[in-house]
Amino acid sequence: CMEMLMVINALILTTFIVLPNNGEKRNNRFFQLGSDFSKLVNSSTFIDKTPLIREILEEKIQKILITTPPSFGKTTNMKMLKKFLEIQVDKDGMVKKPINKSENFKLFTENNLRITTESPSIVVQNLGKFPIIFVDFKCDRDIRDYKDAVSFCKRVVHRCFKQHEYLFESEKLTEFERNLVEEWCDEDTTYDFEEIDISIGLKILSEMLCTHYDGMKSFALIDNYDSFILRANHTVKDRQEYDKIFKFFISLMSNLLKVNPH
Repeated sequence: CMEMLMVINALILTTFIVLPNNGEKRNNRFFQLGSDFSKLVNSSTFIDKTPLIREILEEKIQKILITTPPSFGKTTNMKMLKKFLEIQVDKDGMVKKPINKSENFKLFTENNLRITTESPSIVVQNLGKFPIIFVDFKCDRDIRDYKDAVSFCKRVVHRCFKQHEYLFESEKLTEFERNLVEEWCDEDTTYDFEEIDISIGLKILSEMLCTHYDGMKSFALIDNYDSFILRANHTVKDRQEYDKIFKFFISLMSNLLKVNPH
């Protein structure tokens, strides 16, 4: 993968809040707008932090880990990055052209977001130019043992393949690769994958994207990086079982990030 943004608990700088219509606090409680960047840009409480995109791209390093306390706009900013960087395709995987007519291009330019006015060259070089693997390890269920952990990671990989379901129709992939995409996207056949298949699943996806996009490397945006491991740490009583889970998780991440030229 070309770049990786790992996030522990929360990301960066921005909180979006909605007050009650009368402008007063209701029992001192605020209401979160949520993490949909496309909707937030049109809200009266939006704070433009798009220069963050420039800061990340200008770092020129392969892996960036950002840690901040919870509820600091983590997922919102991750989705902002995704909207800015991702290649928009139709259901058949064909790139929507021209880029300046795409929904994401209009989202940034028609709302006069700071990245477009302050760093136009960054926009020209990067907006809508990269395949994105958006990985979310948010875990709201108990991880009781190694089997639960493997099952959870299998679902994570499944959701990543679903983001690129169009690869099943890609003429640039082999028949074996297209069948593999179909199996990963199917909730029923997903359960047939073994541990080794899961541990290399995200790496395989990045390889397929690189092939489909004629050598273009992917950005991997990883949200809630430690959620799954923290959950296991609290619920798995056997330390040897937990160590086994941790090693499996490291294997999954290492295959995507350390031994992956795509």
